[in-house]
Amino acid sequence: MSTVDEKPVPQPHHPARESYRFSVPSGSAAPKVAREMVARLLVLTGHALASETARLLVSELVTNTHLHTRTRTIHLDVLLGPARVNVSVWDASPELRPAFRSGRDGAESGRGLCLVAALAAGWGVVWPTGSDGWKRVWFALDEGRAGAGTPGCTQAAGRPAEGAG
Repeated sequence: MSTVDEKPVPQPHHPARESYRFSVPSGSAAPKVAREMVARLLVLTGHALASETARLLVSELVTNTHLHTRTRTIHLDVLLGPARVNVSVWDASPELRPAFRSGRDGAESGRGLCLVAALAAGWGVVWPTGSDGWKRVWFALDEGRAGAGTPGCTQAAGRPAEGAG
């Protein structure tokens, strides 16, 4: 009788992903509260490299939700992978499409989605299916890598991906 010493076959490693959900009332404090919660979460979970960019982009998306939708409570989902952070901001106004504004020189608003397009590795919109009525605007950050680098801010250059996230 012979024995065979078999080496274990290496299994693909699927790093753990962690998911978090936050809710904030839609009000003037919502952008600050949301960006601080997400930035602190990223630092505490070892994603400090993405925290400052996430802070800026969360602030932009939550501000848009507060100013342009009828949403009373803004929900945020944060999905953490080993080198990627995905953040989604939910609103109850699916009829409103995120839109680039001209952001004229000297204007104090209109550049939020341009920043998202320029700094995120990806971003998009997930439209509601069925009767839930919630739209999700998301962005992804790859740690240690700059954003997609959208040159300037044109609607074509920063067109969001449909779905995914």
